[in-house]
Amino acid sequence: MSNERVLPGLGGTFKGFADKFSDDWELWADLNWLQIAVMMDANVISQTTTLPGSPSDGDIYIVKVGDANQRKVAVYTRTDYGTSGSAAWVYYDAAPGWSFYVVDDAAAYQFDGSTWELLVAPADFAWGINNQTGTTYTLVLTDVDKVVRCANAAAIALTVPTNAVAAFAIGTQIRIAETGVGTVTVDGAGVTLNTSDDLILGVQHEQLLLIKVATDEWDVIKDNDTVGGGSSTAVNTQTGTAYTFALTDAEDIVEMNNAAANVATIPTNAAVAFPIGTVISLTMLGAGITSLTADTGVTLNGVSAGSGAMISQYDGVSLYKRLTDTWIVQGSIGAVA
Repeated sequence: MSNERVLPGLGGTFKGFADKFSDDWELWADLNWLQIAVMMDANVISQTTTLPGSPSDGDIYIVKVGDANQRKVAVYTRTDYGTSGSAAWVYYDAAPGWSFYVVDDAAAYQFDGSTWELLVAPADFAWGINNQTGTTYTLVLTDVDKVVRCANAAAIALTVPTNAVAAFAIGTQIRIAETGVGTVTVDGAGVTLNTSDDLILGVQHEQLLLIKVATDEWDVIKDNDTVGGGSSTAVNTQTGTAYTFALTDAEDIVEMNNAAANVATIPTNAAVAFPIGTVISLTMLGAGITSLTADTGVTLNGVSAGSGAMISQYDGVSLYKRLTDTWIVQGSIGAVA
């Protein structure tokens, strides 16, 4: 219609600014009230690419990417705008700033002009509980914002499904907890799980957090602290004269225990991709002097391929990764050269 106009603050094009007694006045007035009702409600049932086949009058959904009406807001209503007759889905183009609480996600989202961005994270809401007592389990959409508690005396295999199987929204968070004595192993064929640690919960009450960061990619944050006790730091004792740090040494202690001189080497990022911020503690447990050496291509305390000798038995140092191939060492060590 030529008499459409945008109303400031409502972010939508409203129709029906015609003469009161024109033929289409009631039709467009009803459409306007429907759009205002959707915006005032500010609650949608879910985000989906497949709208339900038997919806109820007034149901509201956000249409996800993958459908012809992607990113639009869909509301189910009677198409004759009267008191009887058939019903159908009516679609509204979201305007930047539109915000809705998504009931199934227990999270709030805001449209930024191109995508629906997480506005209030699920972590800001209460976590639900899903108790699992079997030896296998695959995450489902209802696990969003829940702690999946795995309780079994035997080993448990927990699977993170592909996006094609369960289309979790980007930003989804799920906690996994080992509440039994059986070891929980997390895996996902076709899914990338980013972690600096292993994907095994081997201590009762240990937990890890899954955060979906891309279509088939999740970050995994492992909680080494346990409820009711348990060690959060492992000790790796080396009795040889040469050792190169491994990914499993992150946040742990490496002991060099030999009566002869020995060398601990920091590998390149290409060889072992420690995350930036990784901290490793190194102890000279034996009488042999321990030298900390950066491999070729690695900078230690500003020195390329630098090396420094620890001072005396039982001394310790702490080293941390500052950049891709840059490390800093502090503690009981001589000058790095």
